[in-house]
Amino acid sequence: MKDHSKQRFGEQLLHNELNVLLTRGVHGLYLHAVDPQLQAALKRAAMGKRQK
Repeated sequence: MKDHSKQRFGEQLLHNELNVLLTRGVHGLYLHAVDPQLQAALKRAAMGKRQK
């Protein structure tokens, strides 16, 4: 029974976090990646390019 309540709590927490991000992002959503490969992938995505 505990696992189900943890899952429900996690889903509610995720819902709340997404709500904050989507409703507070008046000027857009800014992401910072420490990993160089992720930085490059985010830059490509921002420019509309797909990785081959």
